[in-house]
Amino acid sequence: METPFDKPMSQDEMKIIIDEQVYSGDEIVVYFDEIASVLGNQPPSWSNKVQFINIIKILRQKREYRRAYGMADEGIRRYPQDTALIRLKIKTLIDLKKYENALEAINEYLLLNPFDIDTLLLKAKLFKLTSQDRKEERVLLDILDIPRGDSFTSRGKIYAIRRLADKFFKEGRYEEALEKATRLVKCSPDDAAWAMFFETLAKANRKEELQQVREKFARFKRAKAYFEKGTEYEFDNKFNLALANYRKGLEIYPDEPMVNLKVAHIFMYKKKWYSKAEEFLRKALKLNPLDETYHKSLVICLKNQGKFREAFEEAKISEEMAPLSNTYYLRSLAMKLDKKEEFIQLMRDHIEQDTINEFPALRTELGLFYEEIKEPEQAKFWFGEALKIYEVQVKERPGDWEIHLELGNCYKKLHLWDEAEKMYKEAEKLRGVEPGEIFENLVDLYQQSNQPDKAVPYLKKLIGKKPGNMVNYLDLGISYLRRLTSSWRKKEKEE
Repeated sequence: METPFDKPMSQDEMKIIIDEQVYSGDEIVVYFDEIASVLGNQPPSWSNKVQFINIIKILRQKREYRRAYGMADEGIRRYPQDTALIRLKIKTLIDLKKYENALEAINEYLLLNPFDIDTLLLKAKLFKLTSQDRKEERVLLDILDIPRGDSFTSRGKIYAIRRLADKFFKEGRYEEALEKATRLVKCSPDDAAWAMFFETLAKANRKEELQQVREKFARFKRAKAYFEKGTEYEFDNKFNLALANYRKGLEIYPDEPMVNLKVAHIFMYKKKWYSKAEEFLRKALKLNPLDETYHKSLVICLKNQGKFREAFEEAKISEEMAPLSNTYYLRSLAMKLDKKEEFIQLMRDHIEQDTINEFPALRTELGLFYEEIKEPEQAKFWFGEALKIYEVQVKERPGDWEIHLELGNCYKKLHLWDEAEKMYKEAEKLRGVEPGEIFENLVDLYQQSNQPDKAVPYLKKLIGKKPGNMVNYLDLGISYLRRLTSSWRKKEKEE
């Protein structure tokens, strides 16, 4: 049983770069000792970690499992909290048929990360390989009970539903298979899901229902042409034509969740017709309640209609499914509805559940809320709690510019100006960085710490990147004025 995340590497990815020398395919095996030695002697960095991950993947593809395991072990010693390396080690143990060791590693990891879908699917795969059918079933059912529901988790849950439907069918448990197949067609109607649905109905001797489902499938196939044409128009920014095709398709087959969501988004973001968007969002949610994205869209839609209480309740559901996905709206709605204590308790509950410090931003959000309600000591405490976690994460993920940025933000909130400046400038040098975001934070830092001279070059860079943003021109003018005022005061003192 392959998980939906076990995708083979493309030819472009199958390479390692050592001192500008590119190694790929069988060369990795031939020069393995040399490559491993160089990687092991490099200082920890984002690039070094990626090289470790790539070489393990390549060695697994070449069936060099022992070498792959050795590299995974070495990688984890260097980057002990990296989930990609931990999963690769588990997969390699399964490759080596060291099932007991793999299960031990899986259980150890799941103690700290109980909602990790990829690892839970690996556990189910391990039980399948060792013919422990009831244990595999239990893990797959546990996956469906996970309270989180972001898009990644949703894909894993859909795979679990598909696997359970197939498993129940092969075991002759047709009623249970039918329940899962029905659910699958609702949230992920593709040809394979429909085929499974037909087979299960036939085996369950539901002849009349099978005929109805075949007719429904025929409608789905006719509607699919409109859905695909609508997607083409949407990619071309022809939203009226996209909407027309989507709605024609939904008239034929109204139960496609993603298309209902697409229609809702066009009404909400392009037409500003929020009541109509709400209608389609509720339909999409009824069909696929697994994905937090649907709930988050409904929060925005309700808020834009002034339905603040409904939006707040929906935001709580969304936040429960995917922590931090909707905190901004939850925070602003709590302020508007005077539900401050409820928001604080919700955040504290999430923080208490975050035993492995996976979400330091929960602490930051609570700090921002206390800052907003004018409780500076509490705000300072929670920014400090977030800072402790980010300091650890920066060491573990030295190439992650966003972690550096968040740590810089915590330093800034605590008025540790020098530390914040250092962190922002380190982030600026890292791969994949968004320079504009760093420049904006540096400008804000220099303005707050009364260093207008330092803000000027970064304001000029921002103006170069976004010449239409008037705020940067105003800030630059204010910086020049502060410099001039400072110069006059200095002269007065000298006189």
